[in-house]
Amino acid sequence: MNLDALKSRLSQKWILYPAVIIVLILFVSLATTLTSQKPKQEITQAPPQIIRQPVTGGKFDEQAPVSQKSKTSIERLLPFLPYRQIITTSAGDKVTFVVIGNQKDLYDLYLETAGINFQLQKTDPDLPRNVLNLRETASTIFAWLNKQNVSQTDVFIVWGNAVAQKSAESWLKESPQFPKVVKKGNQFVFEKQPQN
Repeated sequence: MNLDALKSRLSQKWILYPAVIIVLILFVSLATTLTSQKPKQEITQAPPQIIRQPVTGGKFDEQAPVSQKSKTSIERLLPFLPYRQIITTSAGDKVTFVVIGNQKDLYDLYLETAGINFQLQKTDPDLPRNVLNLRETASTIFAWLNKQNVSQTDVFIVWGNAVAQKSAESWLKESPQFPKVVKKGNQFVFEKQPQN
């Protein structure tokens, strides 16, 4: 091998090595970026209607098909309950929820939340933020239920006390009374003026 051929091969390798190193750096940085980004949470639409317990003769009808479906679904969930999670909503608020099963009541799925104020009046400026927090919390809960092969429309959901239940049922679905929540400046407001 002559000297000129050796110089040519060495110069080709010196070009090749930096190119390989640059490609490796780009690959590692791309892989790091992709794995460090949190996957976007898929927002599950709130149920079009809240499933209510059927009443026959003034009493809860345990034999109704919807009651039996709720019971079967909750029995499937019992090994995973209680389930607790803390989320940070798009409003930047931390909300803790616990999904609870009750051995004495296999027809209702109980949800307890901390970080949502269900007792706000319609004129309270924090109402839109709490409505948004509830909707996002519900989406997270519904996604968890779906992972357990249970639809939110298969179970009777109890959102806490009577005030929390009434508020949750009103706030979950966008409506003229509780429209979509948007951010304006540093505040969360209803996109449209709520109707009474």
